[in-house]
Amino acid sequence: MHNLKWFHEQLCYAEDQREKAKDLYSMQAWDQRIDALNCAYQFIADQGVSKEARESVPQVLTVKYNQ
Repeated sequence: MHNLKWFHEQLCYAEDQREKAKDLYSMQAWDQRIDALNCAYQFIADQGVSKEARESVPQVLTVKYNQ
């Protein structure tokens, strides 16, 4: 469960940094980090962590816009 909380904290931080990014390169770099963290979070959540432990950490929704 501690891993899930760590990933949640990292996701929140990365999303804040993406919002503060001043150029497209930085935004893309933070988007890639957010994607990787989301994948890792989901992988750990699927590896036998109880449903109660998964639900104790808020889910982060990432929305991607197609251009």
